[in-house]
Order: sequence, then structure tokens, then C-alpha cells
Amino acid sequence: MKVHSIDSELWWIANADEIRSPRSFPLRESLQIIQEIFGFFALPTTIPTGNDGFAFQQGRLIGADNDIVVIRQMVIYNGGVHISVAGPTDGADKVFDRVVELFQSWGVRQPSTPPVKFYRSFVTCDFDKSIAAVFAKYQSIIGALQGKSCVPDAKIYETGIAFSADPTTLPANVASYNPTLFTMNRKTDVAFSTNRYTCFANMTTNDHLAALTEIENLL
Repeated sequence: MKVHSIDSELWWIANADEIRSPRSFPLRESLQIIQEIFGFFALPTTIPTGNDGFAFQQGRLIGADNDIVVIRQMVIYNGGVHISVAGPTDGADKVFDRVVELFQSWGVRQPSTPPVKFYRSFVTCDFDKSIAAVFAKYQSIIGALQGKSCVPDAKIYETGIAFSADPTTLPANVASYNPTLFTMNRKTDVAFSTNRYTCFANMTTNDHLAALTEIENLL
């Protein structure tokens, strides 16, 4: 497996009433402090309405050992945070830990109700073989489809697979998010013979790469 790119997201969602600070702090100064820490290229310019959050674009977090996490976007909500980074979920965790540290210094509290935390891992990679081998009846399926499309002579391939839990079996606080999805979809802007896939999983990057390696070994 040849990995071309890795991106990831972290979601943390809590009860807004339980984490709200008992004291207020000025918005302008808060934005300036966030800017100083994360160096965002674009800051929020308006007050969010409804369920929207304060969106910060294109920043970075510099660690103690001078390693840099590139932040594509960070959105702060009344009851949570969404962090998108260029790189693995380890980087998203580092940004999240720094956000928690900052907001707790402002009086934001730990929620009494367990919050929902989940990851979104994105990996673009090439496999040595098509994932068609995972389908026991692949040739029969292709035979049922071949020649029936609007371009009868076109050769049909599998274009992806998807797995997830049944949301009705999940705890109520996570069922609406259903953070159990795993997908592998062919990239359509390169020749299918390349076996290049965009892979998504609600996992840490390490677990995602491990799962993809296990699948590749089955092909």
C-alpha cells in the first residue's frame, strides 16, 4: 500500500450548559489570544447565529519540540469543537489538548455528562490489487451489470465499499452521528488500473492504516 495523503478531523460535543464558564470573558480579547497561539490566517468576522460556531481558518500549532501541526479549520461551538488538520489524528489531539487547556484557564468546566468524541480519518492510497477480491461473487455481480448501462460496451468495475454499525443499536447520544463508518472509494480522476482509493474511517489514523493493511493482505 502506497499512501499519498493523510488528513483528519476531531469532533468533541458536550452539553453546553455543563461546560459554560460561570464568569464571562471579552470576545475580542479571546479571539486575539487564540490568534496568538494558533496563528490563523482567517478569523471569524461575524457573530455566529443558530447552531453555527466561530470558524478559524488555516493555522498551526507549534509543539515543545518545534513540530508543527497544520490546522485547516477549527470551529468553536457553544457546546463543542471541530478540528480539521493536515495529517494524522495525533495532530488533531494535540490541538484539542491545547484548546482544552486554554478554555479551562478561562473557566470552562468539565461536563458532568460524558461528552461525545470521535475522529474522521481520510487516507488516499494505492493498493497493489483491486479491492474487488473481497467480493466472493464479484464476477457474478459484474456479469449481472455488464452491458446494461447507458454505455453498453463500457467495462464495469467496483467503485467502493462501505461498512457501519446499525445506528438503532448505538447509544442515544451517538446514534445521530453514527461514528462507525468505514468506506473505500475509487479515485475517478486516475486510471482504475492504478487502484487508487480515497478511504474514510471513524478511527484514529493509526487504527485506520492498520485496518487498510489488513484488508490489503486479504486481496
